[in-house]
Amino acid sequence: MLIAPHPDDEALACSVILQQAVRAGAAIRIVYITDGDNNPWPQRVIERRWRLSAADRKRWGKLRRAEALAALRVLDVNPADVQFLALPDQGLTDLLLRDCNSALTRLTQVIDDWSPTDILAPSLSDIHPDHNAVAVMMRLIFADFLTPGVSQWNYLVHGRSPAFFDRAAELSPSEVETATKRDAIRRHQTQIKLSRRRFLRYATRPERFLRVERDSAVWRDGAVRSVFRTRDNLNVDLRFAGEFMLPLHLFSPIHDLFIKVDRRSWFFDEAGWIEIPSVPSLTNVALSAISAKAHSLAVRSCTELSR
Repeated sequence: MLIAPHPDDEALACSVILQQAVRAGAAIRIVYITDGDNNPWPQRVIERRWRLSAADRKRWGKLRRAEALAALRVLDVNPADVQFLALPDQGLTDLLLRDCNSALTRLTQVIDDWSPTDILAPSLSDIHPDHNAVAVMMRLIFADFLTPGVSQWNYLVHGRSPAFFDRAAELSPSEVETATKRDAIRRHQTQIKLSRRRFLRYATRPERFLRVERDSAVWRDGAVRSVFRTRDNLNVDLRFAGEFMLPLHLFSPIHDLFIKVDRRSWFFDEAGWIEIPSVPSLTNVALSAISAKAHSLAVRSCTELSR
């Protein structure tokens, strides 16, 4: 199962592995979280209009769905194996912080209905806010709801984070796979209108995947110099603001925490989310006492206090 925040992520980051899965006879499911409908600059250029209404964005989303299906046909993925959730493009961080329960419930149901053995999902280190928001959602689902034996692998589309690239495994394509990937990328005509050279460069580099494992390491990124938690506090040292502490009673005592410094350049984040593993000595609290609401509180408190 491939979880893609937008139409085009399948072609940019996962074309080669999808080709290999098809040749191996694997069952494939592609789930698009959004339709990519809030993508104003290419739409303004292509349609030659400045003001975009809700109807304009809906039409654009329909076009991007069609492009995704065209790209998947190049990769020999059947349109019947594709699902679009139509969640808000450029709004997944807000959804994560304000409506965590409904988003997690819906995504969990989609996964349960198909029962995958392996899931490809965005990396926490991806600097696109939609991508790293989906990554947090998947970590929460992976921790509490997925059955044993399901493997989760992360891919990265945006950014060059060492937290991802220093650990990810490379999948080098053949010449045929590279040519097919380039063809799939070209099917996203709306996206290559303004970014053709950048998009086609994805076809020249290996695809990279990082297996998600629960370990004790904290991989720092961006402005965060160091972060750790004790029994009472979450301690954060920011490069531009120094050290500060957050009282740990704000958060779930037994789950991993996620923090992000919310400083954006255009619509990209400075860095993705950082996962802070739970403290083993605190795990005597009953799991049933912690709900998705507690996860949402942890995420919201960290982002608001670190701005």
